[in-house]
Amino acid sequence: MTDTFREPAKVVADILAHELELDVQHITLNDEKWNIPKDQGLFIHLSYIGPNKPISSSNELDTSVTPPLEVQSITAMDTVQIDFMSYDSSARTRKHEIGMALSSIYSQQAQERYQCQIALLTTPPVDNSGLEGTGMLKRFTTTTNVTALFKKSKVAEYFTALNTPEIVPNK
Repeated sequence: MTDTFREPAKVVADILAHELELDVQHITLNDEKWNIPKDQGLFIHLSYIGPNKPISSSNELDTSVTPPLEVQSITAMDTVQIDFMSYDSSARTRKHEIGMALSSIYSQQAQERYQCQIALLTTPPVDNSGLEGTGMLKRFTTTTNVTALFKKSKVAEYFTALNTPEIVPNK
């Protein structure tokens, strides 16, 4: 992987944390042990939904260095689900800020830095507050697609001499 690689959901998390001015306790990724803090304000949970969709792949030989390097790359798209929630009205009143954050100048710079592209529009936010029952948690869900370039290099395997093939007839 390149030194500029960052997992797509973490790029989205960085952007949302920066643009919505959230501290690390208010944003999490799927499969992390995390309890929603009981304080007021916005909390965000990110997860991948559906399979990662490969879009293109390539394999190149870089002979400008010794030994030659095999450079492998794949471009793939992930769908990132963004759940934003709060015990107060923050989730309801700030849900429009998710799309604004993902299209911000800070977001554009992060996308360039980490070789990815975040869709300009998210899906419409869905009110999932009823899932929490009587917990009074306001919860909205949206998704966005993130296309990312994954790359790795390794010393190219090559043969210095090839044996002459032996042809054996069928009897």
